Amino acid sequence: MTTAAGTNTNTTMAEARAAGRTAAGGRSAHPSSVLETALTPRERATLLGLVRNPGLNDRALAKSLGARPSTVTATRNRLRSRGLFARRVVPSLRGLCAGVLSVCYGSASRERPRGPAGATRAAFPRSEGYGTFFSLSGPGGWLEVGAYRDYGDAPHGPAGAGPGRGTDQGEGPGAFATCRHFPLEVVEVHNFFDYSALLGGPSGARGDPGAMPAPAWGGPARLSPTEQLVLYGLVREPGRPDVAAAEMLGVSRQSLSRVRRSLVGRGLLAHRVILRPERLGFEVLALLHVRLAAGLAPAARRAALGRISGSVPGFFAVSAGPECLVLGAHRRFSDVERSRGAARELGRAGLLEGPPSVLVLALEGTALSRDHDFVPFVKAMLGQDIED
Repeated sequence: MTTAAGTNTNTTMAEARAAGRTAAGGRSAHPSSVLETALTPRERATLLGLVRNPGLNDRALAKSLGARPSTVTATRNRLRSRGLFARRVVPSLRGLCAGVLSVCYGSASRERPRGPAGATRAAFPRSEGYGTFFSLSGPGGWLEVGAYRDYGDAPHGPAGAGPGRGTDQGEGPGAFATCRHFPLEVVEVHNFFDYSALLGGPSGARGDPGAMPAPAWGGPARLSPTEQLVLYGLVREPGRPDVAAAEMLGVSRQSLSRVRRSLVGRGLLAHRVILRPERLGFEVLALLHVRLAAGLAPAARRAALGRISGSVPGFFAVSAGPECLVLGAHRRFSDVERSRGAARELGRAGLLEGPPSVLVLALEGTALSRDHDFVPFVKAMLGQDIED
């Protein structure tokens, strides 16, 4: 069975790796991904604790884990030095006046081999859109996620644009582009960069630490010039120490700390720990999209969406009305096939409109163009007077 990315689910990893080396100019985009990183129980517990409680310092995290602070600090530093995680500051999409969440994906043509530069340009033509905060391209496909003020700003045409041929993504059979637009006011976030499922922990639900931050009021946030400056500075360089960050922004350390606490408390910012799936032994990234049948009762819809979002080790999952979209990582192609079992069962029960759509990319041959980079989005939402 051929997936949306034009990748056969029975493809061996050797074939996928060969494709990745071809697209990357004869070498893998992630050299370390060929080795599965082994984690000790202590390392796994510490990493899961960081993911589930990204705002805790080492002392508080150690208390929650029943360990010594010095042990947690040493373990965290070791995990960071191995490149297994990074800290990020995630802004609220709603709070910054975004109205549309856009997920665009498609496959590149397999009929006309291209060199590395040509393949990247063809597979990823719009990665510099102002609202794009997550994007990647692989040997056979591409994916980008972004947030925009309205449908007119969103890429790839009007809302609900279906598959198109003859686009920049490729030509001929197997080449297509699809864009899903979700109005943020009706989006329900099941997981938003919650990687705990990849580590064997409980999946985040709405309102849990893994859920997307949202302001406590209905309208857009009103920010002072200082608040805008601090918000942008924290998103741009989330790992910078307070003293250096305050000096960079031209504010006092006390002001920076006060404004940051206010932004986090108001739900405009949230701390996140982002994992590197390919360095944890995951080899496949899969995007699953389903559309539930019309006329389902609310309880039946919630149950169906729960079965879908819970069947994939996803770190990004949203639903809007009858639609549900889950982005997750898998250890092998056969795991992707098994994860579609819940969707197929729902389809056989008449609860879906059409078969589930799946985009599959081999992580070893995947190039991340943006990795949870909210800087362009925040700059556009706050105005062009923000200077780098």
